[in-house]
Amino acid sequence: MNTARPQQTLTFKPRARLIRTIGDRLIRGPETAVIELIKNSHDADASYVRITFEPPLTEGDGAIIVEDDGHGMTLTEIEERWMEPATTDKIDRRNSPNGRTLLGSKGIGRFATARLGRWLELETTGRSPHNPKSLETTKILNIDWDVFDETKYLSEITFDYIQPMPSAKTGTCLKITGVSENWTEVRLGNLHKEIRRLISPLEEADRADFKIFLDLSKYTNDNCGFNGTEIVNGPLLDVKDRENLHRVLPYPLLNSCDYEVEGEFDSEGKFCGTITIHRGELVD
Repeated sequence: MNTARPQQTLTFKPRARLIRTIGDRLIRGPETAVIELIKNSHDADASYVRITFEPPLTEGDGAIIVEDDGHGMTLTEIEERWMEPATTDKIDRRNSPNGRTLLGSKGIGRFATARLGRWLELETTGRSPHNPKSLETTKILNIDWDVFDETKYLSEITFDYIQPMPSAKTGTCLKITGVSENWTEVRLGNLHKEIRRLISPLEEADRADFKIFLDLSKYTNDNCGFNGTEIVNGPLLDVKDRENLHRVLPYPLLNSCDYEVEGEFDSEGKFCGTITIHRGELVD
């Protein structure tokens, strides 16, 4: 007489290459990967994010540095959030600590670095949960994304970190080296256009609470055949506003319209104002 075996259970064992799959399949291209990292800085309540390209950005060479002055992370937050693929943190909360509407929602932005290059160095400074006045800096020395293709299971991969003297302020710096694809003048121009679309044309430049800087100044006519600064700031010979050098500004849609109406309605609903027809340079 055959007897049934007692009920047993099976568990999933995530392969290490799952991380590469997240970066390669869910993030369409390198431009999108940079956008995801900008969103991370925005969601961390940073007042700015600076993306610096260090040529030669040909496959296997160069560096991309992304730094901000956001909340940063403590070691505990790195372990419980950053090191967890597809965390639900941004699904569980819709707003940042300072009230910003979160732009990221999938919990995969951090793996955009795997899409951009082979190696990642992460340094971040956050406030201790036990003492908000105390800062804690953690530095992950080197993440080699190729290890995820060579190792069988995710649980087998470890990375070394150190905790140096705390920085003077909170923030995060990502240094990506060994870039995955060539960053040509055309691709950099497309990236600049994509970033501009993130910024509202209604936003006043001097009142913006989140500024995006794209520093391409190390691309010169001598080493690359084009001037990287001109992609962001235009062909300026003398930039007097040093504070906004390399800053990405929105499309000037409001200054490009054919017709402009400005005025107000009184208590009886009557409109008083002007209509400007820019095409004919007429004012009615």
